[in-house]
Amino acid sequence: QLKRLYLSGNKLKWLDSRLFSQLDNLLELHLNKNNLNHLDKNIFGNLRSLQALFLDHNELTTVDHDLFKSLKKLRELNLSDNNLLSLSMSAFKELESLHELRLFNNPNLKFNTSDLKELRSLGSLKEIYYLDECTNSIFDIKPEL
Repeated sequence: QLKRLYLSGNKLKWLDSRLFSQLDNLLELHLNKNNLNHLDKNIFGNLRSLQALFLDHNELTTVDHDLFKSLKKLRELNLSDNNLLSLSMSAFKELESLHELRLFNNPNLKFNTSDLKELRSLGSLKEIYYLDECTNSIFDIKPEL
């Protein structure tokens, strides 16, 4: 069974929602360095074993709140270097095993205190990489964080 799939740097603009439907033992998926601007909310539905997902260096502007809901074993998620405008914190609620979340260099991405608290409430989350004031817009940060 396939454990790692590298589709990086292929100038992909879209992916069929059934593309990964038979890859239920996949551990790593590299979709970075493409031109993806939207992902169907069901695209990762059968990837229940996935532990690492690399979506960095694409053109994503939003992340559907159900996009990651079946990825309970996901430990690492990279959404850096996209054009994210906002993130629904509910998109991360089902990620029980998430240890590392990368959000660098999304110039128009905005956070506020409640968003950060909600992310921090994910029990297993050890590292959130986003606090780079040059590449993300962060507002309403209070000392209790």
